[in-house]
Amino acid sequence: MTTSPMDIGWILLCSALILLMQAGFTCLEAGLTRSKNNINVAAKNLTDLAISVLLFWAFGYALMFGASRNGWVGFTGWFATGFHEDSWRAAFFLFQIMFCATAATIFSGAVAERMRFRGYILATVIISGVIYPIFGHWVWNGVGAGEPSGWLAVRGFVDFAGSTAVHSVGGWFALAALIVIGPRRGRFLEGEKPRRFIGSNLPMSVLGVLLLWIGWFGFNAGSTLAMEPRVAVIAVNTVLSGASGALVSLAIGWRINKIADVSLLMNGALAGLVAITAACHAVSPISAVTIGGIGGCAMLALQWILEYYKIDDAVNAVPVHLGAGIWGTIAVALFGNPDYLGTALDQGSQLQVQVLGATACGIWAFTTAYILFRLIDSFLPFRVTPEEEDIGLNVSEHGAKSELFDLLYTMDSQAKTRDLSVRIPEEPFTEVGQIASRYNRLMEALQKAITNTEAIVRNLSEGIITFTKDGLLTSFNPGAELIFGFAANEIIGHPAINLIAPGTVAPNYLTNLAGLREPDDDDSSYTRELVGRRKDNAEIPLELTITRGTAGNDLVYTGLIRDISARKEAEKVAENYLSELERERENLKNAQKSLRARIQEVQEARIATLNLLQDHDEMRSVAEEAEKRFRSLSAFSPVGVCEWDIDGKCVYTNPRWQVITERTFEESQGDGWLLAVHPDDRDDVRNEFKKMLDDVEEFSRDYQITSTGEENRWVHSRITAVTGENDAVTGYVGTLEDVTSRNKAKETITASLQEKVVLLSEIHHRVKNNLQVITSLLNMQAAKIQDPEVETLFQESQNRVRSMALIHEKLYQTEDLARIDFKKYAENLVVYLYRVYNVDTASIRYEVDVVDVFFDVKYAIPCGLIINELVTNALKYAFPENEPGKITVGARITQTGDCKLWVQDNGVGMPKNFDIGETSTLGTQLVATLTDQIAGALEIEDACGTTFTITFCTE
Repeated sequence: MTTSPMDIGWILLCSALILLMQAGFTCLEAGLTRSKNNINVAAKNLTDLAISVLLFWAFGYALMFGASRNGWVGFTGWFATGFHEDSWRAAFFLFQIMFCATAATIFSGAVAERMRFRGYILATVIISGVIYPIFGHWVWNGVGAGEPSGWLAVRGFVDFAGSTAVHSVGGWFALAALIVIGPRRGRFLEGEKPRRFIGSNLPMSVLGVLLLWIGWFGFNAGSTLAMEPRVAVIAVNTVLSGASGALVSLAIGWRINKIADVSLLMNGALAGLVAITAACHAVSPISAVTIGGIGGCAMLALQWILEYYKIDDAVNAVPVHLGAGIWGTIAVALFGNPDYLGTALDQGSQLQVQVLGATACGIWAFTTAYILFRLIDSFLPFRVTPEEEDIGLNVSEHGAKSELFDLLYTMDSQAKTRDLSVRIPEEPFTEVGQIASRYNRLMEALQKAITNTEAIVRNLSEGIITFTKDGLLTSFNPGAELIFGFAANEIIGHPAINLIAPGTVAPNYLTNLAGLREPDDDDSSYTRELVGRRKDNAEIPLELTITRGTAGNDLVYTGLIRDISARKEAEKVAENYLSELERERENLKNAQKSLRARIQEVQEARIATLNLLQDHDEMRSVAEEAEKRFRSLSAFSPVGVCEWDIDGKCVYTNPRWQVITERTFEESQGDGWLLAVHPDDRDDVRNEFKKMLDDVEEFSRDYQITSTGEENRWVHSRITAVTGENDAVTGYVGTLEDVTSRNKAKETITASLQEKVVLLSEIHHRVKNNLQVITSLLNMQAAKIQDPEVETLFQESQNRVRSMALIHEKLYQTEDLARIDFKKYAENLVVYLYRVYNVDTASIRYEVDVVDVFFDVKYAIPCGLIINELVTNALKYAFPENEPGKITVGARITQTGDCKLWVQDNGVGMPKNFDIGETSTLGTQLVATLTDQIAGALEIEDACGTTFTITFCTE
């Protein structure tokens, strides 16, 4: 690359302008932070400049601009030298050092007011020594020689002056640190809006923004690396974008917050400058204004997001540099002139590359920083202690005390110790000294007033105490010491509730004036009687008057306490006398009530007894009548009847039972009834009868009884429990029926049916054999036929006969002649047809989808013939030239009880205008005839093949 002294001078001037940005960052951040931390912020800015310069010289420059390894990182040029021989290289090196220092400084303002100085040094080493140089290599390696080699630059990624490479890197790095170290104390309080901490010097912050704006000319215009005509355009775009960002942010903030927020004006200007940085060389002035305005909006949006997630950025560095940086990177593709970009990409491709670069930056910078911060924080905490944060990092980190700090420290110490005799040293020739003088005179007057008040309080006989809104005692006069037995120094600082007996009042009793005051009291005081507790735990009655007042911004409660023990004793004597009279009167009233109630109970008992005796007589008459009716009915019953008591002992048998068992009632009493049971069945009957008694289950079975005849007789007995009130079992009753004749008739019928089944099976076997003989004859005859059409007709006839033969074969093989397994029948028939037509099942597959369908011969033969005709037609016509396909045969019983039979193929389909009623082919006519024979309905679908569906009733 050819350079001139003017170009070198231009780069050196721009480097100085960028260095001026360090002063701008210092003023901005020191002015936006509180005075107790501004020295620390300034020190960090100077420190990160020194660290980043040396680290970039040692190895950062080599990582960023050394010879590239696959576009990812450089490995040459460690400890950069050779500047005497190449002044351009020296100028370029200096220019890049300033960029590295800028990226590191972005981080300082975000973590201000809570990060340890040593932790900040470590963070600066990470970003300036590792994160920034490596990402810079991806974007800018080879830029000095005019031959980009970083993997992002090779893909056409454009970031002219570093919206991503500098500002987004710093923003992502700062965001990771903020998440790890957490917000400042008091920034986000539960249930409140985020608090804003007022900066120590806003005019200084405005000066910082102006210095940054000036330095930005070197940042953007210097990135040309030569004094050339487009420098002027870049400078114009820079200033326009910054102005647009400032005014848009101010206007939006003014609209939302109803005030002209100076911080939004400053951050909006910086957001506009960040946004234009990537595309300042390739856009028009109108585009620059648009980019800057949207950059301000991006800053506001990210600021709101951070506050929503309670991420505390002290100077809003992340919204400015990250939010506007990402937007500026994307704006390159949206507004950049392709001729100036020089990537030869269309707008869509350029946008993809810009998004890729912004995403890669986030993944690299944020993820690396977050992992390192978490790791280091586990053994070397980044955050200062709460005490150090409260006193400020100026003192805790640098020991930088001031006259104002001494004043505040003394006042704070006095507030904690409550020692009013302490005085602040006075320096009459300073503002702080004059404040100290006025404060000392105020403390003297306050001390005198308190002394006089204490003298009055000590001489009172009543107890006087004061306590805070938290209930902690702050004073305890001699009267209170006498009442409670505590010395003042023993009780001051302890909860005032300790002076009240436990459990007598609510914990917030002393400070809850609004909730506990009497109706006639005002809101500031109330008087109540309660029980106090002395030092020796003795309880004493007290009258307590509490008054609420204020001391500055703090609530103060004063309690006036009187010992009312004597008054309570007198009241107690009077109350005891009245209570005794009331008890006597109440006892008399209760005795009268008891006597009346007893008389009423005796009368009601007499009436109830009479009613019970009457009901008992009626119930006994009903029971006797029911018993007579039962005995009368059972005496003439054609079925044997027997009764058992709750223990299973026989207590009654009717005449029919005695006839069947050939035993008198006396012989059946107790367990004697079991002797009538045949010895082969007696144990089983006894066990089942016992199980019925134990489980209260019904007894029902057939068994043999002993008989005087030549053959034993069979009986059927059924026994059930008899229940009374509350479903309690009171006994058992059973019936006995002679079933000998019925059993013999059943055996005769069973034998006859078996003979018929054997005969029908033999008939079906012979019919099957005859049909197979016919099939063989047809086959032999077909072999002698020369005419192909006639041969085909013979073959089709042979198939039809074969389908009927299969039905009779199934009838012969099944045990239930009325239930033929239609699935097995259909599978055998389809396999037979495939074999007859020599079909390759790998090419034309078949499926039999039949679930729980059983037919008798009335439906099985027609359905078999239908399947035969439809599968044959499909094999012959649906798949010309053996094209691959599938045939499905299915059957289901529908919810209405009908049967649905279908044959489906995915072949060429039916001819156009096909009508089964007008066809002349025998197969289709036969299908229609068979459908009518079983009173079915035929449907044909011609979509993606052909589906024949037949629905018929089988009942």
